[in-house]
Amino acid sequence: MFISSKEKINIQNAIESLRFSLADANTEILYLKAKVKALEGKAPETKKPRKKHTMSPEVRAKMSQIMKDRHAKKKLEKANATSISTTSI
Repeated sequence: MFISSKEKINIQNAIESLRFSLADANTEILYLKAKVKALEGKAPETKKPRKKHTMSPEVRAKMSQIMKDRHAKKKLEKANATSISTTSI
């Protein structure tokens, strides 16, 4: 079978083009394999379960009283601040 010189050059160019494409594909495959390996190597951080803070009824009552006293004090301070500001005018 006879192949003309133009056909021979076209076939050679096509083969060269395919070789370059194959080289690019191999490079991309190596890059992606390295990326997959790096991502698989990183294990997600495991979160420790939070410890529930339980209070005994005595501690709960004490904290409740402390908060009631604190809120009453803040309310009194706010009331005193507004009465002072209105009387000074």
